[in-house]
Amino acid sequence: MKKIIIAGLSLIQVTVFGQNGNKFIVTGRYGNYHSPAKAYLEYTMNGKAVVDSVTLTGGRFKFTGKASSTAVLAELIFDTTGRDRTRSLEQRTVYLEPGTITFAMKGATVMDAQITGTPTNNDYTDFNNVVNAAYEDFSGDDKMILEGKVPPPTAPDFEERMEGFRKRYSEATLGAYVKFIQSHPASKLSLQLFPKVAYEQPYEKVKPLFEGLSATIKDSKEGRNMAGKLEKLRVTAIGQPAPDFEIPDTAGTMVRLSSLRGKYVLLDFWASWCGPCRAENPHLVETYNKYKDQNFTIVGVSLDKSNSRALWLGAIKSDGLPWLQLSDLKFWDGVAAKTYGVQAIPQNFLIDPNGIIVGRTLIGKALDARLGEIFHAE
Repeated sequence: MKKIIIAGLSLIQVTVFGQNGNKFIVTGRYGNYHSPAKAYLEYTMNGKAVVDSVTLTGGRFKFTGKASSTAVLAELIFDTTGRDRTRSLEQRTVYLEPGTITFAMKGATVMDAQITGTPTNNDYTDFNNVVNAAYEDFSGDDKMILEGKVPPPTAPDFEERMEGFRKRYSEATLGAYVKFIQSHPASKLSLQLFPKVAYEQPYEKVKPLFEGLSATIKDSKEGRNMAGKLEKLRVTAIGQPAPDFEIPDTAGTMVRLSSLRGKYVLLDFWASWCGPCRAENPHLVETYNKYKDQNFTIVGVSLDKSNSRALWLGAIKSDGLPWLQLSDLKFWDGVAAKTYGVQAIPQNFLIDPNGIIVGRTLIGKALDARLGEIFHAE
């Protein structure tokens, strides 16, 4: 599970403030191995794929090379046979940047190693330590699931246990993100982690977290971009009037969202190509049928492309979606998606009869609970 976290974040480009041509050094010790055991360093720099290797001597290794001004993602791989690195599971992400990067084993596998010595590697090591500390509070059952030891699907309480784990895992991870951002206000990694927090927390909690970042980070190009996204979050926060827009339905007729005023409207952003969206559709059909006679409806807004109109219409038919469907077929650049600051799908907003947003990101049981509160209270 730790490796999944690191791999997911490794797609982020990290900029460091060094000079082109500076040297990187990666050094450390892996066990007490000698020849034929080898360490490999794989990366791509300036469009060129590089695979460097050294023979271990008492487990010790050292790589050197020319560093870029931008931290470069690399994989450090250990193979005790020295013959086939591609089959080795002992791999760890490292960021190549000017300076000496130190690899130090802290446990039985490379995933427990600490990689320090340069700004980006220090930040990622600190982040992983914060995340791992959050998981230490898990129960024995949760730790087993975290390690991939999932209970059998035939167990009578399987769904309940997995749902509980997913909730606790999400809360622990989110809490770790917040803790890291608060303790590393001058780190670019904090800014790169920020969207995960921003889109899963109320605006009133997100705003002070962003304001707590250093002036340098907020004034960077990425920081100014995030500030613009936060403004979108502000105008679509719970309690705010739902921004209006007008886009075509499946027949090409222009429809304004405000024309549905007077009903509870679930504004659902999805697409034919979105697997999680399609998986959620059967639940939305059940929800629609349950509440459609109680002043409730759904409006689908697809993020399909202009050349995917047939796929969009086919998905509506295949999934049996009976509610109003809209799309300008402009992918992420659609008017509605940009107006609501949609960064990932499925995403939705629950709007009350007065046009006020009363819920957002209500997926699965979260939607059931919110609608239950509304309609049982009326």
